[in-house]
Order: sequence, then structure tokens, then C-alpha cells
Amino acid sequence: MNSGISQLIGVEESMLGSRYISNQKTKSLGKEDFLQLLITQLRYQDPLNPLESVEFTAQLAQFSSLEQLFNIKDGINELASSQTNNRKIEALSMMGKYVEAEGELLSIDKDKTGTGGFIIDEPAVCEVYIYSMDGQLIRRIDLGPLKEGEHEFRWDGRDNNGEMVEPGTYSFQVNAENIDGKSVNVDTRIKGMVTGINFEGEQPEIFIENIPVKLSQILEVTENNNYSVYENSSSSNIEEEV
Repeated sequence: MNSGISQLIGVEESMLGSRYISNQKTKSLGKEDFLQLLITQLRYQDPLNPLESVEFTAQLAQFSSLEQLFNIKDGINELASSQTNNRKIEALSMMGKYVEAEGELLSIDKDKTGTGGFIIDEPAVCEVYIYSMDGQLIRRIDLGPLKEGEHEFRWDGRDNNGEMVEPGTYSFQVNAENIDGKSVNVDTRIKGMVTGINFEGEQPEIFIENIPVKLSQILEVTENNNYSVYENSSSSNIEEEV
């Protein structure tokens, strides 16, 4: 292509001025710039050697393809924006509701117990180990024998010496063994009421007490707690609430 668009870049820099230079610095060429180059090419073509119809048609096809790509990009951006708004609405609808999410964190606040959940595949004797965020063992809770299924426990915020710990976020681990002494698979859950929402970032996050949780982690949303609950006191005794 002897007189193609690429040969006009030098001429068009002086015609478009800072607009073209700015786009060149960002290494982008919009469809308006592309069209301006095509018009300039026609305006400054050699009368003795005009642009051939085949070449002109090819350049029009290039412009049409470029416009379609920009339209696709705009459509994708609109879809992404719509999905983000839908997620924000979804997060808002969870305020004040009871949520179960993937994870192994629980929160302790003043005068509030920490709640955690887990699922076991078969009946097992279970123990909960609670750790600080730097990995220090804080508390061991003996839950005793439990049937298969989903369970929930509450921690009163005391360590193994009966002392209250500082308010904050802690992690937990559940060890489960069946009647043969073999380990049973355990899936841990974050449980609690949604108390806040963070809209910063690309995707909103909800807060279960003080624990940030992504929407992709959420497994279930209910109006209240429907699971069997085991509460611990400062001793190792466990009581099942009926």
C-alpha cells in the first residue's frame, strides 16, 4: 500500500496537534483518530496518483473492523459495570442476615461470643483449636462425639487459662476422628450476621462481625441460625442447645 494510512502519520501529527501526540504517548489510536487519518489521506492525495478504489475500500474495511472492535469493548465495559452494580445490590440485601461462608475465622468483641462452623462427613469426636492471627494456640475446645453433618460452636473469648483475650479476629481448626481413630474430613465455615459492607475496590465485600468476606465465599444466606449450636464456658464442658 504505497499511499497507506501509515505514510500519513508525519503529516497528521501537525494537523491533529496535541490530540494525536497525547494518544501516541499512551500508544492508543481511537476510531476518531483513525477516521481523521483517512480523511487527511484523501485531502492530501496526489492528484496525479489518486488513491485506487481497491485500496480505499480496504481502508474503509479496516475502519469498519476497528469500529466494531470499539463497540464490542464498550459492550463489555457496560456489562462489567452492570455486573458490579448487581453485586452491590446483592451485598446490600444481606445486611442484618445470617451468612455462612467459606473460611476458618471468627471474631471476638466485647460482651460477644465468637461463632464458627464446620461440616463432617461421618460421625466423629471433634476438637476445636483456636489460634491468634500470628499462629499462637489460644484455646482448645472439646466438642465430644458429633453426628455427621453441619455443626456450629461458640467461643466465649477465654484462653486455656480462663483469661479473656483481646477483641479481634482469630482463626480456628477442627480435628475430627471417627470410631476407628481415623481422621475425618472437615470443611470449616465462617458464620454470623452481616454487619457492614465495603464498596471500595472492584468487588464489594461484606463484614460478618469484623471479618471481611468476598461474595464468592458466601455459601448460604438465611434470616436466622438454623444449625445445632455448641457453646463453651471457661471450662471444657459443652452444652447442646435443643
